[in-house]
Amino acid sequence: MRSVWTIASILCLIAAAVFLLRENYDAAFVLASLGAVAWILNYRFTLRQTIPEPRGATEVEVDASEDEDEK
Repeated sequence: MRSVWTIASILCLIAAAVFLLRENYDAAFVLASLGAVAWILNYRFTLRQTIPEPRGATEVEVDASEDEDEK
C-alpha cells in the first residue's frame, strides 16, 4: 500500500508541474494538493508500520474504570 501512495504523489506532482507550465493554475493547485495528501498518507502508513501498538492499553483502562465503579 505504501508504494501506491508514493507513486500517486509523484504522478500528481509531475502533472501539477505540467499544468503550471501551461499556466493552468487551478488544476496545478488541485493536483499539487492531491500529491501532498498522497505523500502524507504514505508517511502515515510508514509510521504505522514502524511504531508497534501498545499491548494491553485498553485492558488497563477498562480495569481502572471497573475499580472506580465498585467504590
